[in-house]
Amino acid sequence: MSTWNNYVESELLSKGISDGAIIGTDGTVWGKSKTFPATAAELKVFISKFEDLEALAESGIIMGGTKYFYLSSDHDVIRASKGKASLHAMKLKKLYIIALYNNQEFPTPKAANTVEKLGNYLAQYGH
Repeated sequence: MSTWNNYVESELLSKGISDGAIIGTDGTVWGKSKTFPATAAELKVFISKFEDLEALAESGIIMGGTKYFYLSSDHDVIRASKGKASLHAMKLKKLYIIALYNNQEFPTPKAANTVEKLGNYLAQYGH
């Protein structure tokens, strides 16, 4: 198992996130949970929408065939949801962290804290 898979397992899944991935800015998967559903094409579109919030707000994000509706964002974080299914993603200099979770089983503020804590840790090391 790669170091990136270890981060996904120990810092996302073990904290309550259902599925997660760390991907490079080119869409290459660095590490992911075993059941992370997104395709390579979906990840490339995700990256382009992270850079174009207007497109994101208009059409949402598709991961694993599920369309998540844009909720909010700031400079480096996107929040989206479809019913109980939620997505919280964070952009760093060299990578993106994507977390998928059930917002009735795992509260959104806790998911945000989990993702952003890992992101802030990795950012300290230049990622």
